[in-house]
Amino acid sequence: MLFSLIFNYLRSYICNILLCCYVIYNMKVQIQDHLKAVAANIRDRRILMGFSEQYMADYLSISVKAYCRIEKAHARVSIANLFIIAEILDLQASTLVSLPEKKLAYPAIKPYHSPHRNLDNLKLHQLL
Repeated sequence: MLFSLIFNYLRSYICNILLCCYVIYNMKVQIQDHLKAVAANIRDRRILMGFSEQYMADYLSISVKAYCRIEKAHARVSIANLFIIAEILDLQASTLVSLPEKKLAYPAIKPYHSPHRNLDNLKLHQLL
C-alpha cells in the first residue's frame, strides 16, 4: 500500500520533470528558429540595400567573419549591434526581429497529475 502510494507520487513527479525538459527543449528550438529568421531578415535587407558584408562589418567595428556569423545565425547579435544594423539598413529594430504569425511548434500540454494525487498525498502523510 505504502509502496504503491510512493510509486504513484514519484511517477507523477518524474512525468512533470520530463514534460519540463520537453518544453525547454522546444523553446530552445523555437529561439534558434527565431534567430535564423532575424539573420535572414538582416541578410535580405542588406542585399536589397546593396551593402557588402565588409561595409556592414566596418560600420559595426567587427570582423567580416564575425558579421558573417551573425548573418548565418551562428552567433547571437547584441542589442546594441541590432540597433546599429537597423540604423544602417534604414529600419526599426522591431522590424528586423518581427516574425509572421504562425502556430506553436507543439500543442499546449498540461502537466501529468495522478487522478488520486490529493488522496495519495493525504494517505502518504497519514502513513508516515
